[in-house]
Amino acid sequence: MTASLSRALRRLTQGKPRRQLFVTLGLCAATLLAAQWARAQDYVRETAAAVAGHVPKEFQFFSFMRSNDYSSMEKIALWIVLGVAFAGLGYALMLVGQVKNADQGTPKMQKVAAAVRAGANAYLAQQFKKI
Repeated sequence: MTASLSRALRRLTQGKPRRQLFVTLGLCAATLLAAQWARAQDYVRETAAAVAGHVPKEFQFFSFMRSNDYSSMEKIALWIVLGVAFAGLGYALMLVGQVKNADQGTPKMQKVAAAVRAGANAYLAQQFKKI
């Protein structure tokens, strides 16, 4: 499916610059219309809830710590998820430290790495100029 979508997009954007402009404007317009439609649906939902007398709760960060809306198993699961997230961040920081403290290599390896870095930076600079 991705290949067919990619081919379709390539076909749409090939050709004259005028056609590319119209395709771009059409896609932008479709995106804006979809966003407006989604906002309208949210407004209809909120209006229906207000008419029914249902007042939605205001969002609060970490409300599971204070709220009675969650069972004890759900609270435990949320604490576990929070712990795993912090453990993942800690592990990522440990890996960053390992990479930064790793051996730089021989002077010849450092020279090759500097050349590769210079080439990559030149390539990216050209790409940014074209964009």
